Order: sequence, then C-alpha cells, then structure tokens
Amino acid sequence: MNKSIIAAFALASTLLLTTSCDVLNAGQSNTANTLSALNTGGGMLTNLLSNVLSGGSVTERDLVGNWTYDGVKCAFESQNLLAQAGGVAAASAVEAKVDEQLKNYGIRKGVTRFNFKADKTFTATLGGRNMSGTYSLDTQSKTLHLQFVGGLLNLQPQVVRNGNGIALLFESDKLLGILGTASSLLGKMGNNNLSLVSSLLGNYQGMRIGLKLSK
Repeated sequence: MNKSIIAAFALASTLLLTTSCDVLNAGQSNTANTLSALNTGGGMLTNLLSNVLSGGSVTERDLVGNWTYDGVKCAFESQNLLAQAGGVAAASAVEAKVDEQLKNYGIRKGVTRFNFKADKTFTATLGGRNMSGTYSLDTQSKTLHLQFVGGLLNLQPQVVRNGNGIALLFESDKLLGILGTASSLLGKMGNNNLSLVSSLLGNYQGMRIGLKLSK
C-alpha cells in the first residue's frame, strides 16, 4: 500500500475536519431563544462568515511561508442552525470529538505543517510523512487550489483570515466521499473512524469545517 496515497487522503480528512466553531452568513435578527442558545457554554460567537469574508483577501504574499496546524474550526451557515445544534457548548463538543478522531490520522497540533513557496509549489507534513504539489490562489473567490503530485488529490478550500493566521474551510458533505476513500486505504481503522465521523457530522445541518493554520 502506497503510504503517500494514504497520507494524502488523510490530509483531506484533516482539511475536512479541522477548525474552532464560528457562525456563517448571519441572517436577520433572531429571537431571544436563539440568542440564548448561542450563548450557551460561552460568550456569543463573534466571527460571522459575513464578517470573515468581508475582510481583506489572503494574498499570495501572505500565503508564502511555513504554517502549522493550530486546531479544528467548524462553522455554521446561520445563527439559527447553530442554535438548533445546541449553541456554543455543542460546537465546542464537536471540536473536541473531531480533534480526538484526527489523532488516528496522524493529525496533531504543532505537528501537521504546510510550506507554501513563491514558485507556486507547496509541501505538507502529515504524521511524519512529506507530500508536495502545486497551488494557485483565486483572491476574488478566496479559493485555494491544491494539486498534489501524481494527481493523488485536488482540493479547493476557501481560505480566509483567522486572527493573525488563516483558515481553510470546506463544506463537510462534499468531502465525505474523500473520507470514504481514505478509510478504504486505511483498512479497518479507517472504516471505524469514518463511521464515527459520519455519525458526528450527520447530526449537524449547515456546518462547514476545515483547519486553522498559524505561522
């Protein structure tokens, strides 16, 4: 079994599952019940997708350099959906569960790394394995295109500013197929992980997930 293939798909799993929970596309003002749910387990979430996307674009100059995985980030498409999921406390629980599952794929804070170079190439370190490829950045749509060497994987996360770092965000349902492929390569362990992750994500509607990176 080609370890680089497994690592590539495991990386896709990372990109699917990593981040800290925010709210996306806040809509109209919500009811008192919704606001109460949002405040459960911690203060009101302030990083709305509308705010994140309205911020400055990540440029190629910003992207170049060494980046380290810094945690899981899940985002809901509306305040109502977050409230239905159980509020901030539930979002934090999702993060903790996802982080635990990522360890099975060799994804750990401070260990998983990316290096983006000015010549449009990149390297990634995952579970002690090194991968490489090319990238392009569409600053208008804020989309990062990652093409791994050998055509093993082609990912197109949305890249946004996240404090002093960046975050790569995916629609979770669109990457479950990649998780399935990764699981088939990883065998029984992968199948068990996929079952747990699919069950977890299936409980939440309108959730987008990805990973936070910091320099």
